Amino acid sequence: MNTREICRILAHKIRCTNPQDYGLFKLVQGEETLLGDHECPQELSHCLFAYKRIDAKIAWPKTSS
Repeated sequence: MNTREICRILAHKIRCTNPQDYGLFKLVQGEETLLGDHECPQELSHCLFAYKRIDAKIAWPKTSS
């Protein structure tokens, strides 16, 4: 599955009325990166994921290695 498909499923699950405002982000050591529509998150390792509003500012904690 690619990011676009995953976002579509998540938006449906949480009954999001404005899914275009949300994105899937990769979190590494407190730094977030918006994933592109055609990336495959299941191929990434050593990270967490967050589905959130694109314009939301969150202070993610840095994880210890």
